[in-house]
Amino acid sequence: MKREIIAQMPPLGGGPLGMEGAPPGGEMGPPGDPTTSERPEISGPLKSIGEILYDFNTEEYIALHPDKTEEDIAMQIWTDYGGDIDGVGAESGKTGSRTEKDLKKSPEETKKERLETEDSKWERLEKGKNISEFTSLGELTGLMESMVFGMIKKYKAPAGGAPGGGGGLGMPPLASSNIHMNREAFIKELKEDLEKLRASK
Repeated sequence: MKREIIAQMPPLGGGPLGMEGAPPGGEMGPPGDPTTSERPEISGPLKSIGEILYDFNTEEYIALHPDKTEEDIAMQIWTDYGGDIDGVGAESGKTGSRTEKDLKKSPEETKKERLETEDSKWERLEKGKNISEFTSLGELTGLMESMVFGMIKKYKAPAGGAPGGGGGLGMPPLASSNIHMNREAFIKELKEDLEKLRASK
């Protein structure tokens, strides 16, 4: 059955993250932008780590929490979707509730369900499945390291590799050799840009 989503779902990115650009049946859109205030949401059951990271709105979370390390972010995702605080497995009873029938939900119904499960995100997983069947805390930590690195390259590196070119969101270019040492400053700058963009809408 074709997976229905609200409008066109932008890709999460690929390469080292190993994440799908869109859920099965979804079409690839323009590169995701963490400064976008509204975005399409997945209505059906989450069936992959890529869909979980998209559902969590990971890029925006990283931008809004510059004080959190990759380990902190990974733990937040892990526990939000039912993982235990020891990072070993899922907590008892925290399994998914969504089925293929949820694919037929309207945008309004999907939004309502998301609000209702904001504090129990594991319910968005495929019925009967738990977070440990999709990923591990260790894998999530590695993905967050790759994701932060990718975001910095995406928004700070010169466009098209042209000397002196600017990065995304009007940011100045950042040499790749300085990416890791400028992580905190970059995330704070991204957060400020996000807040300015939202204030302008």
